[in-house]
Amino acid sequence: MGKVFTQKEIGRILNKASELQVLKDLRGDTSGLNEQELIALADEVGIDEDTLKKAILLSEYEESNDTFNWFSAQSSIQTSFIADGEISDEIWEDVVREIRRETGGIGALSKVGRSFEWEQRKKDIGYTHLSFTPAKGTTKIQYVNSWKGIKFLLNFFFGMFAFVFAAIAIDNSSIQDGMAFLFATLAAVGGLGLSRFPLKFMYEDQVKKSDRLMKNISRVIEELSNERAAENDAHIHFDDTNEQENSTSGRHNRIRH
Repeated sequence: MGKVFTQKEIGRILNKASELQVLKDLRGDTSGLNEQELIALADEVGIDEDTLKKAILLSEYEESNDTFNWFSAQSSIQTSFIADGEISDEIWEDVVREIRRETGGIGALSKVGRSFEWEQRKKDIGYTHLSFTPAKGTTKIQYVNSWKGIKFLLNFFFGMFAFVFAAIAIDNSSIQDGMAFLFATLAAVGGLGLSRFPLKFMYEDQVKKSDRLMKNISRVIEELSNERAAENDAHIHFDDTNEQENSTSGRHNRIRH
């Protein structure tokens, strides 16, 4: 859990930020504060540099909007997350295993530069894409999930069903053909509106799944990267100990000689 600032600390932060902004205004610089100025400001109020840099990284990624739009009926999710610990070749296999466990399927693996990629395509229905980029002790996770094919099928089914149902109902009436076609078309539009209900359910379900996926993947990256770091530290300590023992042994041999 991040640090909770008191009212006094919040006041100090705001006052210091105001002072810096006034100085910039006097110099005619209206670009705001740069990273070094933010670090200096944070240091004065007791926020360490690593915490601030992580906050800057987090600020670069906007959270996805979890509210369903009844008009556009979103059929995709795009979100980003920052995980503690850097992903690497050593832990990539474990991360992929967690992705497969959460998504219930396999995907194509690739690596571009330092970024690791996982993509799963479901024929014409949609796709899921994950990318992991290590940076400054953290991993930037980008997640994209699309089900536009399912949206098309639902719209088509509800629209066509409403059109056919209205056409049959009007066929036995005295309404002229032109008006009958118009009413059937309006019914089809109403059917598209009804398709929003299953699409809303699907969207909210995918949002929940994406949140769980990101949290679990982040947990795996953090745990495994910490384990690797501990193993490396132990290995370095072991090598240093051996080197010291060998050096001591060499001195003893020279003394005996």
